[in-house]
Amino acid sequence: MWENKLSYNNILVNGLIKCCIIKTMYIIDRIGGKYMKRIVVVFLFSIMLITPLMNGCSKVNKKDENKKTIKFYTMHSTNEQGKIYSDIIKKYEKSNPEVKIEIQEITSDEDKLKQMISNGDVDLAGIKRNQLIEYAKSGYLMDLTDFIETNELKDRLYKIALAYGKYNGKTYGIGDSPIAMEIYYNKDIFDKCGINEPANLEEFISACSKLKNGGVAPFEIGALDTWTLSLYYGTITSQTTGAKVFTDLYGSDSRSMSNINGLNNAFSIYNSVCSKCIPKDCIDINYKQCVTDFVNGKTAMIPGGTFTVKLIDEMKHSNFNYDVIKEPIKYVDEPISSISASAGEVLVIPSNSKNAEDAKKFLKYIFSEEAQNIYTSNGYVSSLKTANKSKNDVEKVLLEHIEKADENSIAFTDNLEPNVAENAGRILQELFEGNIKPSEAWKKILKLSSK
Repeated sequence: MWENKLSYNNILVNGLIKCCIIKTMYIIDRIGGKYMKRIVVVFLFSIMLITPLMNGCSKVNKKDENKKTIKFYTMHSTNEQGKIYSDIIKKYEKSNPEVKIEIQEITSDEDKLKQMISNGDVDLAGIKRNQLIEYAKSGYLMDLTDFIETNELKDRLYKIALAYGKYNGKTYGIGDSPIAMEIYYNKDIFDKCGINEPANLEEFISACSKLKNGGVAPFEIGALDTWTLSLYYGTITSQTTGAKVFTDLYGSDSRSMSNINGLNNAFSIYNSVCSKCIPKDCIDINYKQCVTDFVNGKTAMIPGGTFTVKLIDEMKHSNFNYDVIKEPIKYVDEPISSISASAGEVLVIPSNSKNAEDAKKFLKYIFSEEAQNIYTSNGYVSSLKTANKSKNDVEKVLLEHIEKADENSIAFTDNLEPNVAENAGRILQELFEGNIKPSEAWKKILKLSSK
């Protein structure tokens, strides 16, 4: 229909232009001016040629206007991990020509983001775990529990990916990039010192003592970056306390948060590891330097996430041998969860989204085999179990650990309000430097956060 209408319009417009040319030529003949005559002819003839092209552009613009536009905001940089979503979008739009997806990097202004989510100015967004809890409590997010059941995603996705989107018994989102927290070690140094992978806290401290006696820094951590301290501390709290209690108490007052079971024990264990295993000069190095020291043989062990493998492999020399501790170190006899994990950004649909059904269709595609193969081909771990293929023994262990992670494995600071998480990092630094007692740490965090 559009083609016929445009063809008729072109004939009509071109006919009018020809009439104008003839009329103009007649006037010029009467007035005179050979050169002026040529200029006018060229000008009018150009208009006649351009007009169909302009009509064609109108056709394209009209088609775009008829498409449904899904506004997708992501925390990932569009030059890095966000680029993967751009590739996924191209595939989706090719199969769904009636849909246009606009991808943007999410604003750092949290108040503005909250306003956009609550107004439904966004159709799909990748947000932080703590934001999900806050927005779900306020009624800003769509309940995706039935969506997950209907599309049989519950068994196909890792539990930690779903746990990151869960609050108060309902699932409001899906984590897009599962990560387990690990300890990596230099195999050659371990063999030289006659050390096996430590199974518990006592064996871990004993191994560190042997390494120190052998002239090697046992366990290095980039303490200048507070997130590395929080990351490691979370591997302890997942065992002593679990994550669910922090989810349930999110946003509560200091009094309600003051007596959380196992938390003081976690600070005590952390303090013991800091004083007996980690060199004090780690307070002056960041995480990148920590990894550099590891691949150069200056330290035997480092903490990290699944993402650390990529850093190590980029920096190491060809004969560097490393491994990951296969059975997580037991800091307590009966861990609530043996794994601490994260799940990247959480993909959610605002309850006031203007294109909710189309956003759901795209969300379903994101976690399809086709889309997630794009994700894994770029070196990232997928939330879809079947999309991941381990290339070596280290990757195999990492995937096994992600498989074990559940709602009690959620990383310590991801279940805290932003100011509490920030103050936790500061106090973990003070504890590392010996400026505060373990029994005072949590009280100090709550006191700073209530100001």
